Amino acid sequence: MKWENCAPAGSIGLAYPQKNVFIPTESGLRVKIKPVQQTGAKSFEEKLKPIIPPSVIRDDGIEGRWTVYHKIDDRFGKPKAFMIFQLLTEDLYSSPLKASLSSLYQQCAADKLNEYTYNARLADLSYDLQVLPRGVRLTFGGYSETLKSFASFVTPKLAKDLNDVLPTNEEEFERYKDNLLRALSAFNVKQPYAHAIYYSSLTQKPRNFEYTNEQLVSALKETTLDQLVDYVKHLWSSGKGES
Repeated sequence: MKWENCAPAGSIGLAYPQKNVFIPTESGLRVKIKPVQQTGAKSFEEKLKPIIPPSVIRDDGIEGRWTVYHKIDDRFGKPKAFMIFQLLTEDLYSSPLKASLSSLYQQCAADKLNEYTYNARLADLSYDLQVLPRGVRLTFGGYSETLKSFASFVTPKLAKDLNDVLPTNEEEFERYKDNLLRALSAFNVKQPYAHAIYYSSLTQKPRNFEYTNEQLVSALKETTLDQLVDYVKHLWSSGKGES
């Protein structure tokens, strides 16, 4: 009798999960272009043939902003796609301070977008933000049918609605800063072989774009919220774009 007359879920603080809009439909799981079927083993000459490169579908020229490449999957036949956007500029990583600000920005953005991107991850969609010595790179991957709507939400949050992904006050900023300082400080208690691998790798990378752990810790301690906001405002405003 209790089960027949049970209380509504809402009356006791329970609720069903909302619909996951990122799950593809039946048609979205179908392959639009079937891959070319290979018959028999490839000859040695066939294996040496280079893969057809992506085609250029937009080229603004040397003085322009964007060059866009496109390539259809003709090998695996999955209803999935990847979109990669990058702005090439050397200014974003040109000092230990800017390298520290880039790490702070990536940490803040990942934390702030975590709630929204949770459902996307369940539906096998992903995004990755990296600020690298060559510039900033943003990558999306997953089912083609819902990938565009997912990317259309994330990109404005990162490039325009800055307040949605940055700390709202000094206390919140100090929390992100402390998390990053703890991660960097943990380097000091690693095994000697890990230190040897780390420092040897620095000798193989371009100068002024890779910094020691001590440099990053020292720079991070001096960072402020105003510096982070100013850094992010200029992050997407310049550079040669490729996608």
